[in-house]
This record gives sequence, structure tokens and C-alpha cells, in this order.
Amino acid sequence: MNNEKRVRVPLFILHSSFFILHYSLFILHSSFFIMKRYCQTLELYNDKELIEAYVAEHAHVWEEVKAGIREVGITDMQIYIDGNRLFMIMDTTDDFDMERDYARLATLPRQAE
Repeated sequence: MNNEKRVRVPLFILHSSFFILHYSLFILHSSFFIMKRYCQTLELYNDKELIEAYVAEHAHVWEEVKAGIREVGITDMQIYIDGNRLFMIMDTTDDFDMERDYARLATLPRQAE
């Protein structure tokens, strides 16, 4: 990761597409882990000042937000930015359901702030 900036969940989306990339099977210390990987592309309004403010605001994510993300089954979330485009890669547990678990995530502490 040379010049990539990692930020968290986007606020001002112009266009978005979301899809499941694949299921992965991991073997770790003789245990099997099955997970889902979701990818999302996001096109933001092309406003450099807003994007910079967003990146600065999300440079430090509250521990309660991180805990909530893990609680609903998101095991890893990476967001990369290139100009006004974001690309998110999200790994989840096998039983993660996007609609159900995002709704639940929104009810957990500090998620809406």
C-alpha cells in the first residue's frame, strides 16, 4: 500500500454499486473458516474540499464503531480512494446478511454519529 489512503464508510455518495465477489475458504491452525467478500464502488461528488474533509474526519474511528462492525459479522473492511471514487472490500462471516446486519449495525452505539 504505497500511496493509498484508507478511510471508513462514505457519507456523500453520488453513485454506488455493490456485489458479492466470492466465498473464500481459509485454513488456519487446522480450522476451516468460510467467509463472504463484498466489494462496493462508490462515486462521490467531485469536490476536493469535501473529500479531504471526509478523509480527515474518518482518520480515527471510534472503538464503539469498530466493535459494532465486528459484532454484526464484518471481519475486515478496507476502503481505498482514488480521486472521487472509493472502493470498499468487506469480508464477513458466512452467516452475514447485508440487509439484516446493516440494519442492526445502525442501532448500535455511535454508529449514526
